[in-house]
Amino acid sequence: MLVFIRFLMIFYIGVFATLGWQAYGGSAREAMASWSPRFAWLAPPAAPAGASSDQMAVISRDLAVVRQSVDELAANVSKLKTSASQPSQAVVPAHKRATGR
Repeated sequence: MLVFIRFLMIFYIGVFATLGWQAYGGSAREAMASWSPRFAWLAPPAAPAGASSDQMAVISRDLAVVRQSVDELAANVSKLKTSASQPSQAVVPAHKRATGR
């Protein structure tokens, strides 16, 4: 019974540590990075500058083109699937039997 209680304690400590890290991970990393230069790699990277409206317009157009290409690809794939599932209706000529006449 004591082993099971120890297991549960370790399990719950891990769960709460994970939840705390997810909630306060950024500030915890900054605090650890400020303790020593060795921990500088823990600091979150600097946030990039905001994108301009021109960049956003270009990205939006590019995404629209990609979306259109994906839609066309999906349509082609569905056409291929339907054509592959239908039996071939090619006419096969019947062989004439050779008669001894």
